[in-house]
Amino acid sequence: MSSNRGIRSSFVPTFPIAAVAITILLYAIGGVTASFAATFASGVYHRAAIKSDGTLLTWGYNQFGQLGDGSNTSRLAPVQVGTDYITVSAGEGYTAAIKSDGSLWAWGKNEFGGIGDGTTSNRNTPVQIGTGFSLVAVGGYHTVAIKSDGTLWAWGRNSSGQLGDGTKADRYTLAHMTGYDECHRRSGTTGYAPRR
Repeated sequence: MSSNRGIRSSFVPTFPIAAVAITILLYAIGGVTASFAATFASGVYHRAAIKSDGTLLTWGYNQFGQLGDGSNTSRLAPVQVGTDYITVSAGEGYTAAIKSDGSLWAWGKNEFGGIGDGTTSNRNTPVQIGTGFSLVAVGGYHTVAIKSDGTLWAWGRNSSGQLGDGTKADRYTLAHMTGYDECHRRSGTTGYAPRR
């Protein structure tokens, strides 16, 4: 293994340790000086963070509009996308976030329908795709989310059955995943698990 490959892999932000390191760096580099809530997301080449007042900031690579600022211009410093957000997740070129009213928004690369708006068109501004949500997780090209009632929803690329619907068909809109209902927040964690 060459030393270049080892160095490169240490900078690809796909592991939790990278998110922690980047969060620490935010305070060191300036420009991001306000206090943040516990929500920070690291996509492949872009980042998102929610300030304690609900302001959503994004920065990094923006070829597909994954920053959500209405452009396709990459940003070296955080830009404000909107307010009243409570959670955010970032994946391979796209981002999804939930506002305090439970509305779910997504933007960026939409090649396999990961945004969930019924198209495969990239979006460079947030598009509302649902209501009543409490958690969202973005994968490479697919998204899963849980509503406040515990129901599980999934959409996007499904070439390996990653949506859990028993098929390998991509889904371009939110699809209720039966058999996974009544998910609930596990006490003391940020994750969800099926009720037993």
